[in-house]
Order: sequence, then C-alpha cells, then structure tokens
Amino acid sequence: MNKKGLFALGAAALTGIIAAQAALASEAAYSLASKRKSILFDLTRKQEDKLIAPPAGMENAVADSMTALRDTPMETVSAVSHDGLTLTGHWYPAENPLRIVIMFHGWRSSWYHDFGMSADFMHDSGCSLLYVEQRSHGKSEGKYISYGIKERYDVQTWVDFAAEKNTDNLPVYLCGISMGATTVLMASELPLKNTVKGIIADCGFTSGEAILKSIIDENIHVLPKSVVYKYVDRTFRRHTGMSYGEYSTLDAMKNCHIPVLFIHGENDAFVPVSMT
Repeated sequence: MNKKGLFALGAAALTGIIAAQAALASEAAYSLASKRKSILFDLTRKQEDKLIAPPAGMENAVADSMTALRDTPMETVSAVSHDGLTLTGHWYPAENPLRIVIMFHGWRSSWYHDFGMSADFMHDSGCSLLYVEQRSHGKSEGKYISYGIKERYDVQTWVDFAAEKNTDNLPVYLCGISMGATTVLMASELPLKNTVKGIIADCGFTSGEAILKSIIDENIHVLPKSVVYKYVDRTFRRHTGMSYGEYSTLDAMKNCHIPVLFIHGENDAFVPVSMT
C-alpha cells in the first residue's frame, strides 16, 4: 500500500476512534443529564453535590431547613399530566392566605432541598404553597428529564389543580429555581388561567441546548465539543423524540405577558449568570 493509501487508512481509523469515543461519551452524558435512573449520576453524586453546596457557615442551617420542610405536615396531592403521567405535589396552605405560589425545583433536586430556606418566610407572609415534584423526580412518574420542554405543560396541569383549591380567587404566582425557573418561564407563553399574576425565576437557563453546551464547554477538553454535543443531542432524540434545542425561554419570552422577577447570583457555578 502506498503512502497516500496508508494516510487515508490512518485518517479513517482516527476518525473512527474519535467517533466511537464521542458516541460513548454521549451515551454517558445523556444518562447523566436526562435519564431518571442514572448509574453515572449516582457514582458522581458527591461531585455534583459540590456544585450546589451551601455557602460556608450555612451548611447546618440549610440541612436543618431541608429536614424541617420535608417533615412539615402537609397534604400530598397528585395530578395527571397532559401525556398521562401521575405527578406528585405537596399542598401547604397558609392560615390566612393572600396568594398561592406554585414551586418548581431544579434538575435532579427536590422540593424540600431547593425551598427549605424560604419556606417559613413565604408561608408566614400569607402564601399558600404548592410544592411540585417535577416529572422524573421523586414520586412523580416519567423516564426522561427534558429541561422544560415537556415540563412546561406540567405547569398548566398544576395551575389547573391550584384553581380547585383557590376558592377565594387569590392571585397565583409561579416560582422556579434553575431548571424549575426554565420550566415556568417556558410555560409563560401557554394559555394559563387569569389568576396567574407573576413569575419568580431564580437562576434559570435559556434552554437545554444552552446549558448542555455550557457544561460540555467547561468539562470536555479532549474530544471536539461540537461533536460531543451533536452525539448527545442525537442520543436524546433517539430516546425521547425531542431535541435539547427544541424550545427555549427566549422563545417563550416573546409571547409572555406576565410580570417576571429574575434572580441570579454572579457566583453561580452551574448556570452562567449571563443567561438571565
């Protein structure tokens, strides 16, 4: 075989190796990012916990607030999503309510983790609280996490549920942290009952595509980053029929007529503050 043939063979082999590595990395990344049950996430949980670790000196307060909220007596409720999943929530009414706030936690987190520190303040301020367990989290059904693409329709489901509790026609607010913020922002352009008066969006990302590209950019240093994302997105489409970039908060904001309070901290190590 001449040199040109050997070069072509070597190039093909190298391309094949890169493609195989990218495919393997994409399967692992997809499992970590979007599967409800991910062995990889379980193996790396300690590392993930570091990303959401409380500020120094606040560890005990955060842990105590989580336990206190989780153990607070409240009504466990359920609703059926637009695609037939049974979703779980926790209804915590105020004694003399002034409003209802529906709370959506973040990616691979929980309602009592993300809202433990704010629970007493909001409840004592006259908020009847509906804590949602997002699809594919906790006791809610679902196989895949879709970064707000499908979760936004669950917001409609929970708004309709809250309407049944809202006998006094109180104003309703949507509140989300991280992926929860993305979820409620994406839902803002959907037909929602006119009792919904505002949104609180804490450190949301603009889309699944944007946050995954950000994560890949921060953590992938050997393989071509665009190739890795392409494979991850292709894997996601194969399993779910969706693309990470199928919808975004920016799309929703074009049709949003609800006031939004945006919150984000510059020290966020996971979601770039520039997204807000």
